[in-house]
Amino acid sequence: MKVKANIIIFIIFLSSVSFFNIQIVKVLEATKEQIREISVDGVKNIQNSKHYVLILKETKNSYWRNIEKGARDAARDFGIVLEVFTLQSDSIKDELYYFKKAKASKVDGIITYIPSQDEFLPEINDAIEKNIPVVTIYTDLQKSKRNAYIGINWYEAGYKAGTIMLKNLNSLNNIAIITEEYKKNVADQEKINTMIKGFNDSITEKSTVKIQTIETCIPGIANGKQKAMYIFEKYPGVNAIYCTNSLSTIGVAQCVKEMNKQHDIILIGYGFDNDIRKYLKEGIIQGTIMDFPYKIGYKSIETIQQIQEGKRVMTFIDTGTVFLSKYDYDF
Repeated sequence: MKVKANIIIFIIFLSSVSFFNIQIVKVLEATKEQIREISVDGVKNIQNSKHYVLILKETKNSYWRNIEKGARDAARDFGIVLEVFTLQSDSIKDELYYFKKAKASKVDGIITYIPSQDEFLPEINDAIEKNIPVVTIYTDLQKSKRNAYIGINWYEAGYKAGTIMLKNLNSLNNIAIITEEYKKNVADQEKINTMIKGFNDSITEKSTVKIQTIETCIPGIANGKQKAMYIFEKYPGVNAIYCTNSLSTIGVAQCVKEMNKQHDIILIGYGFDNDIRKYLKEGIIQGTIMDFPYKIGYKSIETIQQIQEGKRVMTFIDTGTVFLSKYDYDF
């Protein structure tokens, strides 16, 4: 009887522990959901600390994750509260909502990319008039009153890609360009147009080079691969491809490798991750233009902080690009 009683007590104890654990998990999950976008590391006094808002395009892409990491590290180093809003789609309406929310909350600074110039121009100017500093990243709105743009010179990135392309080409060459398609995002489309202009200006220095076609697709590995197959079929004379984003670069590299065209196609891409590293090492990709998203994130916080301290900042902070090839990168 005593043994039976002990068993019953033990079962009740286990049930209580299980219930307690379940409740703890629920509370933790709820808490995590509520604060998961707020960084308070290194903040000694939350009430008296500066509060900045960062609006990101997405975090599934490693590029934006690195921007976020740079910003969070800077927030920790400067002892500020950073609130991050992440958009899962190119929704201008959603980003405007978060921007207006940050403005209404009277935060100490807003960092955002620009999906649309017309909608964001009055909002940014209004924030500045309310003494809320605004820093743009990735895409810019130069005609606004924003305090600074932090990112790369997209024209220079395209020009650099064209220069490298010329060094890899022979006498007679036909180039195809695979770029992004942004029907709603005007700022992103302007960025792409600027890159292509830089590339085109660079290669026109050589009369034997011709751009055979410019193809657009939604950024993605599968889309890039499919577009490369289309180019090889419709434009058999193409012997060089320039990609303006990392996902398309990987997709084209896959297609080149599978079709055994690595000795026939010069591929210059954009971005850098483990896949691009692999294709560079294999000689499938001859070179890629890389920029520094972590630096963009870190500099954005640093710049807002300098503005709050009354320091003068540059209106365009170029975080730079580098060219990587199989020969000048330590794999």
